[in-house]
Amino acid sequence: MEQCIFCQIANHESPAKIVYENDSSMIIMAKEQDVSGHLLAFSKTHATDVTSIDPENWLELQNTIKKVSDHVINDCGYAGVNLLCASGKAAGQSVNHLHFHLILRQDHDGIDAWPHLEEKNQLDRDEVYRKIKNWSNF
Repeated sequence: MEQCIFCQIANHESPAKIVYENDSSMIIMAKEQDVSGHLLAFSKTHATDVTSIDPENWLELQNTIKKVSDHVINDCGYAGVNLLCASGKAAGQSVNHLHFHLILRQDHDGIDAWPHLEEKNQLDRDEVYRKIKNWSNF
């Protein structure tokens, strides 16, 4: 089985513009600069989605995202950061390694990174609430 691109980058087997790296996580510049300042954050330990990452790596990844977000806002002149993550094929995940997109923002930059959700296959709100509120499985 071929190793995933994020694992190759984490192992320094594939080139990337590394913005930040520690023992367990990494943030790189996205190859596709569809917007200026598009970064990708991921754990160096392979995890396919939010349900498969272990809690320690999850926390370290979140700490890394916060550290870099603080830096770009406090030191680099950005005004905000969008965090985007698709977890699972049904959510639109295209690379089988959990990762977050960080979109660096300026006031009035014209970027609309918020998803535009359409009303499709709407289930009853109370039914969905009861389903996810049932913690008997834990």
